[in-house]
Amino acid sequence: MRNSRAEHVIGWGWWSLSEIREYVGPELFSPRDLARPLTELINDGVPAQPIALGL
Repeated sequence: MRNSRAEHVIGWGWWSLSEIREYVGPELFSPRDLARPLTELINDGVPAQPIALGL
């Protein structure tokens, strides 16, 4: 297992969908538009085919 300190990990937590949608801080989500595909997954369920996610 990798050393979390070497990667500057200082804690673990879960983000709610609303926190992801409303976040305006310096960290970046990947994909950058994470809120859109996550909302679709929650609302529509698992897609029949894989979907392409951008950076």
